[in-house]
Amino acid sequence: RWCGTSVATVARQADGRVDPDCPVALACAEAVEDVLTMSAGPDQERAMADVLQVLAEARWPELFIPLAWPNLDLADFADFHYEFWAWWCSIEPGVSPESFVGCWFRGAAKSSLLQLALAITACVGLRSYAFYVGDTQDAVGDKIRFVGDLLRAPRIAAAFPLVASPYIDPGTGMATDWRAGRIRTASRFTLDGLGMDQAIRGRKVGEDRPDFIVIDDIESSTDTPYMTKKKEG
Repeated sequence: RWCGTSVATVARQADGRVDPDCPVALACAEAVEDVLTMSAGPDQERAMADVLQVLAEARWPELFIPLAWPNLDLADFADFHYEFWAWWCSIEPGVSPESFVGCWFRGAAKSSLLQLALAITACVGLRSYAFYVGDTQDAVGDKIRFVGDLLRAPRIAAAFPLVASPYIDPGTGMATDWRAGRIRTASRFTLDGLGMDQAIRGRKVGEDRPDFIVIDDIESSTDTPYMTKKKEG
């Protein structure tokens, strides 16, 4: 029903939520309902893969996430989460958007939301080379690993097989770059985890330079006022 079609993005209201009267949203919701009422089995999973492709292209992460990763234990999104998703959905290929700064309280799922956004960014193909910057390299490693787990989930593998597979070096024919600090997929999306204690200027992968930079948990309880000021800069 949806395979091979071009889908417009869903329309959003001023508060960032999807417009319930948007025709794209209505069509997507109807398709999801059709899939969920199917008998569980291979046919349902194939139909689910088609629907996930459409939801990614339509930029509807709030519906994409529970379908792509049904085992994730996620609470309902708050108003500030919708603000973030509205910003993410406004990103266009090849266009540099205004930065999004979220000053959220502890426990507001900042890191989880960023990891999900990076995984969906890979599925959509919005960006080619992303940085995930934290306080130290070691601190970022687990976060990069979780993004890798998201990309290798069964439904992502079915809907986006190149995203769920590691990059193959054309010279050696060997799979490369799927480790704690880096993910590089067969779709040529690269995610590097970097610490503030590393030199990152001038980095690139092939001809790709970083075009999506996430900064998360860069503060430390041992930071001096000088270090805090330096990180702010």
